[in-house]
Amino acid sequence: AQYWEVDAQQIQDAAKQIKGDSTNVYDLVSKTYQFVVSKINYDEVKRFGLNERQGALATLLKGSGVCMEYSDLFIALMRAEGVPARGSPRTVRNRAVADSRKRPE
Repeated sequence: AQYWEVDAQQIQDAAKQIKGDSTNVYDLVSKTYQFVVSKINYDEVKRFGLNERQGALATLLKGSGVCMEYSDLFIALMRAEGVPARGSPRTVRNRAVADSRKRPE
């Protein structure tokens, strides 16, 4: 997929580092989530400015993004670890305001 560059060497290297010897899917999901939230900073400028989707590899290399980039990186890493993953749009309600977000499944 265009935004989930599973075959990129940097994605493969990160996935290998995260996975280690683990084969437990729940462990991989948890470790991958922790990796993404610890490595990626939320980009407030991108949130309120030009918000073009950059994909998993650019997010990993830049170290910043917004919700869709967090999801893209998580999905690409999970797939690189051999765990099926996909993106799903959803509506998040926050203080009676509907806001479209991306989330991985």
